[in-house]
Amino acid sequence: MSLALIKRRSLITSLGALGFLAVPVFRETLAEAQTAPLRLIVFYFPGGTGTQENFTFGKMASPLAAHSSDILLFDGVSDPLPGVGGGHSAHQTMLTGNGGGNIGDVAGPAFLPPDLISVDQIIAQAIGSQTRFASLQFGVNTDQPPMGDDLPDRGRCVYANGAAVPPVNDPQTMFTRLFSGAVAPTGAPPTAPTTPANVAQLQALATQQKSMLDTLKAQVTSLQAIVGSAEKQRLDEHLGSLRELEKGIMSPSSAGGGGQAGGTVPVPGVSCGAPMLGSAADDPSVGVAMNELLYQAVNCDLTRVATQQWYNDNQQVVFTWTGVDRGQHMLQHAGGPDFDKVQTWLLSQAAATVKRLKDTPEGGGSMLDNTLMLVMSDMGEGSLHSCAFIPALIAGKAGGAVRTGRTYSAGGSARNNLLLSVARTMGVTLAYIGDPQYTSPFDLS
Repeated sequence: MSLALIKRRSLITSLGALGFLAVPVFRETLAEAQTAPLRLIVFYFPGGTGTQENFTFGKMASPLAAHSSDILLFDGVSDPLPGVGGGHSAHQTMLTGNGGGNIGDVAGPAFLPPDLISVDQIIAQAIGSQTRFASLQFGVNTDQPPMGDDLPDRGRCVYANGAAVPPVNDPQTMFTRLFSGAVAPTGAPPTAPTTPANVAQLQALATQQKSMLDTLKAQVTSLQAIVGSAEKQRLDEHLGSLRELEKGIMSPSSAGGGGQAGGTVPVPGVSCGAPMLGSAADDPSVGVAMNELLYQAVNCDLTRVATQQWYNDNQQVVFTWTGVDRGQHMLQHAGGPDFDKVQTWLLSQAAATVKRLKDTPEGGGSMLDNTLMLVMSDMGEGSLHSCAFIPALIAGKAGGAVRTGRTYSAGGSARNNLLLSVARTMGVTLAYIGDPQYTSPFDLS
Protein backbone atom coordinates (compact mmCIF):
# COMPACT_ATOMS: atom_id res chain seq x y z
CA MET A 1 0.00 0.00 0.00
CA SER A 2 1.39 3.40 -0.97
CA LEU A 3 2.32 6.02 1.61
CA ALA A 4 -0.11 8.44 -0.05
CA LEU A 5 -3.01 6.00 0.38
CA ILE A 6 -2.07 5.40 4.02
CA LYS A 7 -2.09 9.16 4.62
CA ARG A 8 -5.48 9.54 2.95
CA ARG A 9 -7.08 6.73 4.95
CA SER A 10 -5.54 8.07 8.15
CA LEU A 11 -6.86 11.55 7.45
CA ILE A 12 -10.38 10.35 6.72
CA THR A 13 -10.34 8.36 9.98
CA SER A 14 -9.04 11.32 11.95
CA LEU A 15 -11.78 13.57 10.61
CA GLY A 16 -14.40 11.24 12.11
CA ALA A 17 -17.86 12.73 11.63
CA LEU A 18 -16.34 15.32 9.31
CA GLY A 19 -15.06 12.71 6.89
CA PHE A 20 -17.51 14.06 4.31
CA LEU A 21 -14.82 16.62 3.49
CA ALA A 22 -12.41 13.97 2.22
CA VAL A 23 -14.32 11.02 0.75
CA PRO A 24 -15.37 12.61 -2.58
CA VAL A 25 -11.91 14.17 -2.96
CA PHE A 26 -10.05 10.87 -2.60
CA ARG A 27 -12.68 8.66 -4.25
CA GLU A 28 -10.52 7.61 -7.20
CA THR A 29 -7.48 6.77 -5.05
CA LEU A 30 -9.56 4.75 -2.60
CA ALA A 31 -11.36 2.94 -5.43
CA GLU A 32 -8.01 1.80 -6.84
CA ALA A 33 -7.08 0.13 -3.56
CA GLN A 34 -10.36 -1.47 -2.55
CA THR A 35 -13.77 -2.39 -3.89
CA ALA A 36 -16.12 0.59 -4.14
CA PRO A 37 -18.88 0.55 -1.51
CA LEU A 38 -22.25 -0.92 -2.45
CA ARG A 39 -25.23 1.34 -1.73
CA LEU A 40 -28.98 0.90 -1.48
CA ILE A 41 -31.40 3.72 -2.28
CA VAL A 42 -35.18 3.20 -2.16
CA PHE A 43 -37.41 5.75 -3.92
CA TYR A 44 -41.12 5.51 -3.05
CA PHE A 45 -43.90 7.24 -4.97
CA PRO A 46 -47.62 6.74 -4.23
CA GLY A 47 -50.52 5.70 -6.41
CA GLY A 48 -49.08 3.27 -8.93
CA THR A 49 -50.02 3.64 -12.59
CA GLY A 50 -53.19 4.71 -14.35
CA THR A 51 -53.85 1.34 -15.97
CA GLN A 52 -53.44 -2.32 -15.11
CA GLU A 53 -50.58 -2.98 -17.47
CA ASN A 54 -46.85 -3.62 -17.55
CA PHE A 55 -44.44 -0.86 -16.57
CA THR A 56 -42.60 0.62 -19.56
CA PHE A 57 -40.75 3.83 -20.41
CA GLY A 58 -43.90 5.21 -21.96
CA LYS A 59 -46.07 7.83 -20.24
CA MET A 60 -45.11 8.35 -16.59
CA ALA A 61 -41.72 6.60 -16.74
CA SER A 62 -40.55 8.67 -19.70
CA PRO A 63 -38.14 10.80 -17.59
CA LEU A 64 -36.13 7.62 -16.93
CA ALA A 65 -35.92 6.55 -20.58
CA ALA A 66 -32.60 8.36 -21.07
CA HIS A 67 -31.09 5.97 -18.51
CA SER A 68 -32.64 2.77 -19.88
CA SER A 69 -29.25 1.08 -20.29
CA ASP A 70 -28.73 1.44 -16.53
CA ILE A 71 -32.22 0.23 -15.58
CA LEU A 72 -33.82 -3.16 -14.98
CA LEU A 73 -37.60 -2.92 -15.39
CA PHE A 74 -40.02 -5.36 -13.77
CA ASP A 75 -43.43 -6.31 -15.08
CA GLY A 76 -46.01 -8.58 -13.51
CA VAL A 77 -44.99 -7.96 -9.88
CA SER A 78 -47.93 -8.38 -7.48
CA ASP A 79 -48.50 -7.91 -3.77
CA PRO A 80 -50.29 -10.35 -1.41
CA LEU A 81 -52.15 -7.62 0.45
CA PRO A 82 -55.10 -8.11 2.80
CA GLY A 83 -58.37 -8.05 0.91
CA VAL A 84 -60.14 -5.65 3.29
CA GLY A 85 -57.85 -2.68 2.91
CA GLY A 86 -56.69 -3.28 -0.61
CA GLY A 87 -54.19 -0.72 -1.78
CA HIS A 88 -54.70 1.53 1.26
CA SER A 89 -52.34 -0.72 3.20
CA ALA A 90 -49.79 -1.04 0.43
CA HIS A 91 -47.38 1.65 1.55
CA GLN A 92 -47.09 -0.12 4.90
CA THR A 93 -46.32 -3.49 3.38
CA MET A 94 -44.28 -2.60 0.30
CA LEU A 95 -40.88 -2.88 2.03
CA THR A 96 -41.83 -5.24 4.86
CA GLY A 97 -43.41 -7.95 2.71
CA ASN A 98 -45.95 -8.38 5.50
CA GLY A 99 -49.18 -8.67 3.53
CA GLY A 100 -51.01 -11.18 5.66
CA GLY A 101 -53.44 -8.70 7.19
CA ASN A 102 -51.38 -7.93 10.29
CA ILE A 103 -50.91 -4.25 9.52
CA GLY A 104 -54.49 -3.45 8.66
CA ASP A 105 -56.34 -0.84 6.65
CA VAL A 106 -56.03 2.88 7.35
CA ALA A 107 -59.70 2.92 8.29
CA GLY A 108 -59.40 0.20 10.90
CA PRO A 109 -57.21 -0.80 13.83
CA ALA A 110 -53.60 -1.59 13.03
CA PHE A 111 -51.55 -4.28 14.73
CA LEU A 112 -47.83 -4.07 14.18
CA PRO A 113 -45.92 -7.28 14.87
CA PRO A 114 -43.10 -6.55 17.35
CA ASP A 115 -40.51 -7.86 14.89
CA LEU A 116 -41.86 -5.97 11.86
CA ILE A 117 -38.94 -4.67 9.78
CA SER A 118 -38.50 -3.34 6.26
CA VAL A 119 -35.88 -4.62 3.83
CA ASP A 120 -33.82 -1.43 3.98
CA GLN A 121 -33.49 -1.77 7.75
CA ILE A 122 -32.53 -5.44 7.44
CA ILE A 123 -29.73 -4.37 5.11
CA ALA A 124 -28.78 -1.44 7.35
CA GLN A 125 -28.34 -3.82 10.27
CA ALA A 126 -25.88 -5.81 8.17
CA ILE A 127 -23.78 -3.00 6.66
CA GLY A 128 -24.65 0.12 8.63
CA SER A 129 -21.69 -0.10 11.00
CA GLN A 130 -19.38 0.87 8.14
CA THR A 131 -20.72 4.43 7.98
CA ARG A 132 -21.65 7.23 10.36
CA PHE A 133 -25.37 6.65 9.80
CA ALA A 134 -26.63 3.07 9.42
CA SER A 135 -29.49 4.46 7.31
CA LEU A 136 -31.17 7.75 6.53
CA GLN A 137 -34.82 8.47 5.75
CA PHE A 138 -35.62 11.45 3.50
CA GLY A 139 -39.18 12.64 2.92
CA VAL A 140 -41.25 15.21 1.05
CA ASN A 141 -44.57 16.13 2.65
CA THR A 142 -45.04 12.80 4.45
CA ASP A 143 -46.36 14.24 7.72
CA GLN A 144 -49.85 14.83 6.39
CA PRO A 145 -51.97 11.88 7.59
CA PRO A 146 -53.89 9.83 5.02
CA MET A 147 -57.46 10.94 4.37
CA GLY A 148 -59.86 10.03 7.18
CA ASP A 149 -56.98 9.36 9.57
CA ASP A 150 -55.15 11.40 12.20
CA LEU A 151 -52.08 9.16 12.46
CA PRO A 152 -49.23 10.06 10.07
CA ASP A 153 -47.45 6.81 10.99
CA ARG A 154 -50.08 4.94 8.97
CA GLY A 155 -48.42 6.46 5.92
CA ARG A 156 -44.89 5.17 6.55
CA CYS A 157 -43.01 2.60 4.51
CA VAL A 158 -39.92 2.08 6.74
CA TYR A 159 -40.20 -0.07 9.87
CA ALA A 160 -37.83 -1.35 12.53
CA ASN A 161 -38.53 -3.25 15.74
CA GLY A 162 -42.26 -3.17 15.07
CA ALA A 163 -42.43 0.63 14.78
CA ALA A 164 -42.59 3.07 11.91
CA VAL A 165 -39.44 5.08 11.20
CA PRO A 166 -40.59 8.54 10.04
CA PRO A 167 -38.56 10.33 7.36
CA VAL A 168 -37.09 13.80 7.86
CA ASN A 169 -39.12 16.29 5.82
CA ASP A 170 -37.15 19.46 6.56
CA PRO A 171 -34.02 20.09 4.43
CA GLN A 172 -32.47 22.31 7.11
CA THR A 173 -32.85 19.63 9.73
CA MET A 174 -31.28 17.05 7.45
CA PHE A 175 -28.42 19.35 6.41
CA THR A 176 -27.62 20.07 10.06
CA ARG A 177 -27.74 16.40 10.90
CA LEU A 178 -25.40 15.46 8.07
CA PHE A 179 -22.84 18.24 8.09
CA SER A 180 -22.66 19.75 11.56
CA GLY A 181 -20.50 16.94 12.93
CA ALA A 182 -23.28 16.14 15.38
CA VAL A 183 -24.21 12.60 16.35
CA ALA A 184 -27.64 11.76 17.76
CA PRO A 185 -27.38 10.90 21.48
CA THR A 186 -27.37 7.26 22.51
CA GLY A 187 -30.89 5.91 22.81
CA ALA A 188 -32.39 8.66 20.67
CA PRO A 189 -34.98 7.65 18.07
CA PRO A 190 -33.71 7.16 14.51
CA THR A 191 -35.05 10.53 13.41
CA ALA A 192 -33.43 12.67 16.12
CA PRO A 193 -31.44 14.99 13.84
CA THR A 194 -29.87 17.61 16.05
CA THR A 195 -29.05 18.63 19.59
CA PRO A 196 -29.98 22.03 21.10
CA ALA A 197 -26.31 23.01 20.79
CA ASN A 198 -26.34 22.29 17.04
CA VAL A 199 -29.49 24.34 16.54
CA ALA A 200 -27.98 27.22 18.52
CA GLN A 201 -24.81 27.02 16.45
CA LEU A 202 -26.78 27.08 13.21
CA GLN A 203 -28.87 30.05 14.34
CA ALA A 204 -25.73 31.96 15.39
CA LEU A 205 -24.08 31.32 12.03
CA ALA A 206 -27.22 32.42 10.19
CA THR A 207 -27.30 35.64 12.23
CA GLN A 208 -23.66 36.30 11.28
CA GLN A 209 -24.41 35.35 7.67
CA LYS A 210 -21.73 32.66 7.83
CA SER A 211 -21.68 29.13 6.52
CA MET A 212 -21.47 26.11 8.79
CA LEU A 213 -18.53 25.09 6.62
CA ASP A 214 -16.64 28.21 7.76
CA THR A 215 -16.15 26.48 11.11
CA LEU A 216 -14.11 23.70 9.47
CA LYS A 217 -11.04 25.73 8.44
CA ALA A 218 -8.59 23.53 10.36
CA GLN A 219 -9.87 20.35 8.69
CA VAL A 220 -9.77 21.97 5.24
CA THR A 221 -6.19 23.10 5.88
CA SER A 222 -5.22 19.52 6.82
CA LEU A 223 -6.70 18.28 3.57
CA GLN A 224 -5.00 20.90 1.47
CA ALA A 225 -1.62 19.91 2.90
CA ILE A 226 -1.66 16.47 1.25
CA VAL A 227 -3.75 16.90 -1.90
CA GLY A 228 -2.37 17.33 -5.39
CA SER A 229 -3.50 20.04 -7.77
CA ALA A 230 -6.28 17.90 -9.28
CA GLU A 231 -7.51 16.85 -5.84
CA LYS A 232 -7.42 20.47 -4.63
CA GLN A 233 -9.75 21.37 -7.47
CA ARG A 234 -12.10 18.53 -6.47
CA LEU A 235 -11.98 19.72 -2.86
CA ASP A 236 -12.88 23.25 -3.91
CA GLU A 237 -15.71 21.95 -6.09
CA HIS A 238 -17.00 19.70 -3.30
CA LEU A 239 -17.01 22.46 -0.69
CA GLY A 240 -18.52 24.85 -3.21
CA SER A 241 -21.42 22.51 -3.92
CA LEU A 242 -22.08 22.07 -0.19
CA ARG A 243 -22.01 25.84 0.32
CA GLU A 244 -24.52 26.34 -2.49
CA LEU A 245 -26.74 23.63 -1.02
CA GLU A 246 -26.52 25.21 2.44
CA LYS A 247 -27.19 28.68 1.04
CA GLY A 248 -30.24 27.46 -0.85
CA ILE A 249 -31.94 25.73 2.07
CA MET A 250 -30.88 28.02 4.93
CA SER A 251 -31.98 31.29 3.35
CA PRO A 252 -35.52 32.56 3.98
CA SER A 253 -38.04 31.64 1.31
CA SER A 254 -39.75 34.08 -0.95
CA ALA A 255 -43.51 33.82 -0.73
CA GLY A 256 -44.92 30.66 -2.21
CA GLY A 257 -41.71 28.85 -3.10
CA GLY A 258 -42.87 28.19 -6.64
CA GLY A 259 -40.30 25.51 -7.29
CA GLN A 260 -37.33 27.87 -7.15
CA ALA A 261 -34.16 27.40 -5.12
CA GLY A 262 -34.51 28.06 -1.43
CA GLY A 263 -37.83 27.53 0.24
CA THR A 264 -37.00 27.05 3.92
CA VAL A 265 -36.60 29.32 6.90
CA PRO A 266 -33.47 29.57 9.07
CA VAL A 267 -34.68 27.42 11.97
CA PRO A 268 -34.56 23.60 11.66
CA GLY A 269 -37.86 21.76 11.69
CA VAL A 270 -40.09 24.79 11.27
CA SER A 271 -42.50 26.16 8.66
CA CYS A 272 -41.64 25.66 4.99
CA GLY A 273 -39.35 22.72 5.64
CA ALA A 274 -42.54 20.78 6.32
CA PRO A 275 -44.43 21.79 3.15
CA MET A 276 -47.82 23.45 3.31
CA LEU A 277 -50.65 20.95 3.31
CA GLY A 278 -53.11 21.03 0.46
CA SER A 279 -51.40 23.59 -1.77
CA ALA A 280 -47.98 21.94 -1.27
CA ALA A 281 -46.44 25.01 -2.91
CA ASP A 282 -43.01 24.39 -1.38
CA ASP A 283 -42.75 20.77 -2.47
CA PRO A 284 -40.76 21.29 -5.69
CA SER A 285 -38.00 23.28 -3.94
CA VAL A 286 -38.02 20.98 -0.92
CA GLY A 287 -37.75 18.02 -3.30
CA VAL A 288 -34.75 19.52 -5.11
CA ALA A 289 -33.03 20.05 -1.75
CA MET A 290 -33.84 16.55 -0.53
CA ASN A 291 -32.57 14.99 -3.78
CA GLU A 292 -29.27 16.80 -3.35
CA LEU A 293 -29.02 15.97 0.36
CA LEU A 294 -29.56 12.29 -0.35
CA TYR A 295 -26.94 12.39 -3.09
CA GLN A 296 -24.42 14.14 -0.83
CA ALA A 297 -25.12 11.69 2.00
CA VAL A 298 -24.04 8.75 -0.17
CA ASN A 299 -21.42 10.77 -2.05
CA CYS A 300 -19.71 11.56 1.25
CA ASP A 301 -20.18 7.96 2.44
CA LEU A 302 -22.17 9.14 5.46
CA THR A 303 -24.56 6.27 4.79
CA ARG A 304 -24.95 3.42 2.31
CA VAL A 305 -28.67 2.85 2.93
CA ALA A 306 -31.19 5.61 2.21
CA THR A 307 -34.91 5.85 1.54
CA GLN A 308 -36.74 8.74 -0.06
CA GLN A 309 -40.51 8.82 0.41
CA TRP A 310 -42.59 11.21 -1.68
CA TYR A 311 -45.91 11.75 0.11
CA ASN A 312 -48.26 9.20 1.63
CA ASP A 313 -50.85 7.27 -0.26
CA ASN A 314 -54.42 8.55 0.20
CA GLN A 315 -53.42 12.20 0.71
CA GLN A 316 -55.12 15.17 -0.92
CA VAL A 317 -52.01 17.06 -2.00
CA VAL A 318 -52.71 19.28 -5.02
CA PHE A 319 -49.80 19.39 -7.50
CA THR A 320 -50.49 22.95 -8.67
CA TRP A 321 -47.03 23.39 -10.27
CA THR A 322 -47.89 20.67 -12.82
CA GLY A 323 -51.05 22.49 -13.89
CA VAL A 324 -53.29 19.94 -12.13
CA ASP A 325 -55.95 21.25 -9.76
CA ARG A 326 -57.25 18.04 -8.18
CA GLY A 327 -56.02 16.29 -5.06
CA GLN A 328 -53.74 13.27 -5.23
CA HIS A 329 -56.27 10.71 -4.03
CA MET A 330 -58.96 11.96 -6.41
CA LEU A 331 -56.45 11.69 -9.25
CA GLN A 332 -55.66 8.10 -8.36
CA HIS A 333 -59.31 7.11 -8.67
CA ALA A 334 -59.86 9.13 -11.85
CA GLY A 335 -56.74 8.16 -13.76
CA GLY A 336 -56.28 9.81 -17.14
CA PRO A 337 -53.90 12.53 -18.43
CA ASP A 338 -53.80 14.57 -15.19
CA PHE A 339 -52.82 11.53 -13.16
CA ASP A 340 -50.15 10.64 -15.72
CA LYS A 341 -48.82 14.20 -15.55
CA VAL A 342 -48.38 14.05 -11.77
CA GLN A 343 -46.80 10.60 -11.81
CA THR A 344 -44.44 11.70 -14.58
CA TRP A 345 -43.32 14.63 -12.43
CA LEU A 346 -42.71 12.30 -9.49
CA LEU A 347 -40.59 9.95 -11.58
CA SER A 348 -38.63 12.92 -12.92
CA GLN A 349 -37.42 13.33 -9.34
CA ALA A 350 -36.13 9.76 -9.36
CA ALA A 351 -34.46 10.44 -12.72
CA ALA A 352 -32.64 13.44 -11.21
CA THR A 353 -31.04 11.22 -8.57
CA VAL A 354 -30.13 8.57 -11.14
CA LYS A 355 -28.42 11.20 -13.28
CA ARG A 356 -26.54 12.66 -10.30
CA LEU A 357 -25.10 9.24 -9.46
CA LYS A 358 -24.36 8.48 -13.12
CA ASP A 359 -22.45 11.74 -13.50
CA THR A 360 -20.15 11.02 -10.53
CA PRO A 361 -17.05 9.00 -11.51
CA GLU A 362 -16.03 6.09 -9.30
CA GLY A 363 -13.33 3.58 -10.14
CA GLY A 364 -13.71 2.59 -13.78
CA GLY A 365 -17.36 3.67 -13.90
CA SER A 366 -19.76 5.78 -11.84
CA MET A 367 -21.42 5.79 -8.45
CA LEU A 368 -24.57 4.47 -10.15
CA ASP A 369 -22.64 1.34 -11.15
CA ASN A 370 -22.11 0.61 -7.44
CA THR A 371 -25.67 1.44 -6.38
CA LEU A 372 -28.93 -0.50 -6.27
CA MET A 373 -31.67 2.11 -6.52
CA LEU A 374 -35.10 0.54 -6.13
CA VAL A 375 -37.86 2.77 -7.53
CA MET A 376 -41.29 1.42 -6.63
CA SER A 377 -44.86 2.41 -5.87
CA ASP A 378 -47.19 0.97 -3.27
CA MET A 379 -49.83 -0.30 -5.70
CA GLY A 380 -50.53 -1.07 -9.34
CA GLU A 381 -53.57 0.59 -10.90
CA GLY A 382 -54.40 3.53 -8.65
CA SER A 383 -58.03 3.85 -9.69
CA LEU A 384 -58.78 0.32 -8.46
CA HIS A 385 -56.19 0.32 -5.66
CA SER A 386 -55.08 -2.91 -7.27
CA CYS A 387 -51.85 -4.53 -6.18
CA ALA A 388 -51.16 -6.32 -9.44
CA PHE A 389 -48.75 -4.94 -12.06
CA ILE A 390 -46.90 -2.86 -9.46
CA PRO A 391 -44.50 -0.42 -11.15
CA ALA A 392 -40.96 -1.24 -10.05
CA LEU A 393 -37.46 -0.86 -11.42
CA ILE A 394 -33.85 -1.02 -10.33
CA ALA A 395 -31.43 1.65 -11.49
CA GLY A 396 -27.73 0.86 -11.17
CA LYS A 397 -25.69 -2.31 -11.50
CA ALA A 398 -25.01 -2.92 -7.78
CA GLY A 399 -21.32 -3.52 -8.40
CA GLY A 400 -22.04 -5.78 -11.37
CA ALA A 401 -24.63 -7.99 -9.68
CA VAL A 402 -27.57 -6.51 -11.64
CA ARG A 403 -27.84 -6.83 -15.42
CA THR A 404 -29.58 -3.71 -16.65
CA GLY A 405 -30.96 -2.59 -20.02
CA ARG A 406 -33.77 -5.16 -20.01
CA THR A 407 -37.18 -6.08 -18.59
CA TYR A 408 -37.66 -8.90 -16.11
CA SER A 409 -40.96 -10.75 -16.38
CA ALA A 410 -42.12 -11.58 -12.86
CA GLY A 411 -45.20 -13.46 -14.08
CA GLY A 412 -47.35 -12.36 -11.15
CA SER A 413 -44.72 -13.28 -8.54
CA ALA A 414 -45.09 -11.63 -5.15
CA ARG A 415 -43.24 -8.43 -4.35
CA ASN A 416 -41.74 -10.33 -1.40
CA ASN A 417 -39.56 -12.19 -3.89
CA LEU A 418 -38.30 -8.89 -5.32
CA LEU A 419 -37.44 -7.70 -1.80
CA LEU A 420 -35.66 -10.98 -1.16
CA SER A 421 -33.56 -10.53 -4.30
CA VAL A 422 -32.66 -6.97 -3.26
CA ALA A 423 -31.47 -8.18 0.14
CA ARG A 424 -29.38 -10.96 -1.39
CA THR A 425 -27.84 -8.60 -3.92
CA MET A 426 -26.82 -6.36 -1.02
CA GLY A 427 -25.11 -9.32 0.64
CA VAL A 428 -27.86 -10.31 3.09
CA THR A 429 -29.00 -13.90 2.60
CA LEU A 430 -32.48 -14.59 3.98
CA ALA A 431 -34.91 -17.44 3.49
CA TYR A 432 -37.83 -15.01 3.11
CA ILE A 433 -39.00 -11.50 3.92
CA GLY A 434 -42.30 -10.88 5.65
CA ASP A 435 -44.10 -14.06 4.67
CA PRO A 436 -42.45 -17.52 4.73
CA GLN A 437 -44.42 -18.78 1.74
CA TYR A 438 -42.42 -16.57 -0.66
CA THR A 439 -38.91 -17.96 -1.04
CA SER A 440 -38.05 -17.43 -4.71
CA PRO A 441 -35.81 -14.39 -5.32
CA PHE A 442 -35.65 -12.97 -8.83
CA ASP A 443 -32.52 -13.57 -10.90
CA LEU A 444 -31.14 -10.06 -11.32
CA SER A 445 -27.87 -11.10 -12.99
